[in-house]
Amino acid sequence: MKSFGAVRSMSTHLIFFVSAFVFSTLTVAPGAIAAGTSEPIKPTLPAFEVFSTIHLPSPSERYSDALSLFRAKDFKKAGASALVTAGLYPGTRWEGRAALLAARAYAELGDFDMAAPLFALSREKLPQLGDYSTYILAGYYFEHGRYEDAAKSYLAVYDYYPDSPKAAESLLCAADSYILLDRPDEAIKVVKPLSLRKLDGAVAARLPLVLMTAHLRLGDNKIAAAYYRQIWMDYPGTPQEDAAENLAKKLEPQHWSVQDWMRRADRLYEKGLPEPAAECYQNALKEMPKGATGRASAMFRLGVCYYKLKDTDKSV
Repeated sequence: MKSFGAVRSMSTHLIFFVSAFVFSTLTVAPGAIAAGTSEPIKPTLPAFEVFSTIHLPSPSERYSDALSLFRAKDFKKAGASALVTAGLYPGTRWEGRAALLAARAYAELGDFDMAAPLFALSREKLPQLGDYSTYILAGYYFEHGRYEDAAKSYLAVYDYYPDSPKAAESLLCAADSYILLDRPDEAIKVVKPLSLRKLDGAVAARLPLVLMTAHLRLGDNKIAAAYYRQIWMDYPGTPQEDAAENLAKKLEPQHWSVQDWMRRADRLYEKGLPEPAAECYQNALKEMPKGATGRASAMFRLGVCYYKLKDTDKSV
């Protein structure tokens, strides 16, 4: 793995070479270079006046150029440009910002030998962005199928930055990584701390979905069905409910309650899918005692499903 120190050393040598060449053109006669001599001459203008006419890009301009290359998805040039910028301004915030940009560019290319130490440098120089830097690195690992590294990085966000807005989400992402590694027991273990935290929005809805997925992988259908029930009761109309509906197809019928059958039937009915909806209504009615609340509604919708299927005998 390349260290950032080695990379910065290369960029420093390049800068020194260019500077030396520029200086030589100001202190050596134009014909002397062609003649193979180095006879000093007095420049037409004082050196400081010549240098004053040369525009040297500011740190923000150099960073903007690298960022433009990144946004244009020219990640190789963006990484090299940001790397030079980081090397030009050691000990400043520009070193941290440029290092983070270079890290992202190399991560886009899947070059984690370059990206990982640059992410570490950005955390060192910009500690206020430490959680963000670690979270972004974990996401790149995940996108490139390096789920073991992704899980470790996501866990690092929670361990080192427990108060970060990304802390809870990072545990869920770590669990997703373990599920893809076919280690659902570890997925269940890493999200346990979330039961003690107050969760909001999509993060709150994702927790039972992750647990449902993990228990299905373990073959614990009864527990998975309980989490499925929690999702459609507490988070209706969310993307997590749609994902849970797809997972529910793997559940065995004996683990479904009357409410589960009715909920699934109503969802299928509302989506205009009469055939699977009719099957779910039938299963619900088998388990539902006569006179139970909702039985009349189930029978009516079952009749509508048969009518749409042109099965007039059953629709009556």
